[in-house]
Order: sequence, then C-alpha cells, then structure tokens
Amino acid sequence: MPTRTFPKSEHLCLRAEIDKLFTSGSVSASVFPIRGVFRLTPLSDEPRVKVLISVSKRHFHHATDRNTIKRRMREAYRLHKADFIGNLPDGIGLHVGFLWLSDTMTDFPKIEESLRTLLNIIADKATLAQRTNPIEL
Repeated sequence: MPTRTFPKSEHLCLRAEIDKLFTSGSVSASVFPIRGVFRLTPLSDEPRVKVLISVSKRHFHHATDRNTIKRRMREAYRLHKADFIGNLPDGIGLHVGFLWLSDTMTDFPKIEESLRTLLNIIADKATLAQRTNPIEL
C-alpha cells in the first residue's frame, strides 16, 4: 500500500515556480469551492507533483479559519494523491495550485468530494495537454 504522506518536498514554495504557475501555459479547472491551476513541467529528480494551497484573506479575515480550510484541503489531497499520480501520463511532472473560491466554511466531506473530482479533471486535462503539446525533456 502506498504511503499517504504530503512531505515538505512536495509543497510548491519557490517564488519563481509559483510565478510560472500563474502565467501563460497553465490550465485551470474549477469544482466549487476549489479552483485548480496546473502547469506541465519536465520530470526531474524532485517530486513528480508539487502542490500549492491558498485561501484568500479577502474571504476569511481570521487566520484560524484560513488554516482550517487549508488543513482540510491538504488532508483531502493526501488521501487521494496516489490515485491522482497513478492517472498521470508517464514522463511529465506537474505543478498544481488549489485556490479556495467560496467565502463560507465548508465541511470536510464536501471538500474531499470536490478535490477528488478536481484531481480527476486535472489528470484528464494533463493527459490531453501532454498529447497535444509534449514537453521536451
């Protein structure tokens, strides 16, 4: 059974990588209340998928509320990460950003369902993008 972890090495932290994620060449999909933005990257020694999770201060003024939602999103991703990576085409890496869209707190089952659906959509779009515009390794 694969380990269900989400270590620091899989977090998207570098400013340059985050800037590239939100510039041209990225694709997005939404399943309310989460929006996913992803960008294909060449496969390297680092983890195959790196993830950014963001909750806007505009919607949640209290840090405890933002942290609660981020914790729930991380947990949902951690539980479904193995299936998601298994659905990706071979030979590519992925940078993914999950952005919270709603201005209300949501319970974990709803977040988990939305994130699982979004991960399936991202895997399908990544496969299609890889077929149409393959990345030079």
